[in-house]
Amino acid sequence: MTKTELKAALRNMNLMTVEEVKEKMGAAPCVTLTFYKMDGSVRVMRATRNFQFADAHKFVTDYEQPSGQGLPYNNTLNKLVTVFDLEKKGFRQVPANRMLSVVVG
Repeated sequence: MTKTELKAALRNMNLMTVEEVKEKMGAAPCVTLTFYKMDGSVRVMRATRNFQFADAHKFVTDYEQPSGQGLPYNNTLNKLVTVFDLEKKGFRQVPANRMLSVVVG
């Protein structure tokens, strides 16, 4: 399989929806996410959507772009979930459609 074919296959995966990932994560202080990256490798990330662990001024919701800042696209349409990576101490966009598991705890 070529890189182009792999990327196309990964883009077309539908393992979970954005809503399913958000529901499973809830406001848990720590969740282990396992998902396929675009290069086909598997990533394990300790993350949260409970943004009290992050600098509040850096958080932008999935739809808002206050003061002209924020995301230039809608995360839900792009099948992305905004999380805070607890190990790297920064916000990340994770792909719901390529999510293998969401484990609370």
